[in-house]
Amino acid sequence: MIKNLIMGALAFLSTLAIGVSTSKKIGVFETGTLMAASSEDVIEYDHSEVLKYFQNEYGEKNVYDLKLTYDNSFYIQNFKQSDLNEMYNLEYDLDEDSEKAPIQKKCTLVACLGLVNYYSNTLGEFESDSNTDEIYLKIVNACLKEGCAKRTVGVDTGDVDDCVSTSFKRFGSKRRGDSNGFYLLDNINDAIRWKSAVIFDLTNHSTVVRGKVKYELTYNKKYTEGILWWKKTKYKKVTETFEFIHINEGWGYRNGALVRSDKIYNIFSEQQVTWAKK
Repeated sequence: MIKNLIMGALAFLSTLAIGVSTSKKIGVFETGTLMAASSEDVIEYDHSEVLKYFQNEYGEKNVYDLKLTYDNSFYIQNFKQSDLNEMYNLEYDLDEDSEKAPIQKKCTLVACLGLVNYYSNTLGEFESDSNTDEIYLKIVNACLKEGCAKRTVGVDTGDVDDCVSTSFKRFGSKRRGDSNGFYLLDNINDAIRWKSAVIFDLTNHSTVVRGKVKYELTYNKKYTEGILWWKKTKYKKVTETFEFIHINEGWGYRNGALVRSDKIYNIFSEQQVTWAKK
């Protein structure tokens, strides 16, 4: 509660500092066309999909060449939210006619599964279960019981750290959730450097960070010269490097997904990083 009040106050002060209208979405730092990344900005980590993204962004005829120049990703298993929720609902015979509603919108708990599975089954830090479906069942039930998750709605941003804590506690681990809404790229870079699994919340979706990727793009970059009636639009062939954060998006992409680093803002956004700290 206190955290939400502080973030709300900071967001209000930011409108005074940068002149953003309070009628706009302050939480996602919208100023003109600038907006923090949401699920709509997630790109499948596949060369053809990344190429398609840049062609849509700058025009197919303006894109000449695309090269992957850097990838320091580490392995964290990617899970598919729809399959896990279907499995859970079948396990407990939940449907529209049952007394209890079937679960849905559980991207945060799928991300918690990724963290628990990484620290237990991949790193061997503690024992959970070799069957990840069983881990998910226990995480969902524990978080529903604790009240940090509801059956039919997504997890509130302020409850993500509680879900992480509850998930690890269910398996006897002392790791606890610790959310940070500031200096996001610093937090993400630290997590990648230390190969720590963390949850990165976009403005409307929870993901798990697993590395950083860089692409070198050769394309025609648009610019303008002159002013008023003499203003002209021109193009210049350039080669630039674009940096992405490699994430597990929870939709079942084989190699995970990407989000542009320049859509991750350090303050005054609805994005946050949640660690599983000892």
